[in-house]
Amino acid sequence: MTWVSECATSFSELFSLRQNLFKDYQAFAGVFVDNQLLDSELMNLCHYRVAQLHRCRSQERVLADKLAPSKRSALAQWHRACELSALEKAALQLTECFCLDTHSISEEMTAAVVAAIG
Repeated sequence: MTWVSECATSFSELFSLRQNLFKDYQAFAGVFVDNQLLDSELMNLCHYRVAQLHRCRSQERVLADKLAPSKRSALAQWHRACELSALEKAALQLTECFCLDTHSISEEMTAAVVAAIG
């Protein structure tokens, strides 16, 4: 247990401990929502995967109802899942690389997402 878990139990509460960063993050995230740049289901799928990777059960619970159960269960083996589209798989690959090692993101990975989104 750390001091953080005593002060914050949700993503917003945790991030709000750093108000300067949280404000910038909210502005950045708002662009995607306000301008509808990406499908909300795709965004929720990627957010859910981030929560899984970081073992953030509270965030998983928040997002669980926003995803179809078949898609949630497909995340364990997302690269083989027929329930996920090519775009979803490409976005999940970027998501995992971003969480685990940002330097592993290749131009080919980003090109696959850009090609599918336009």
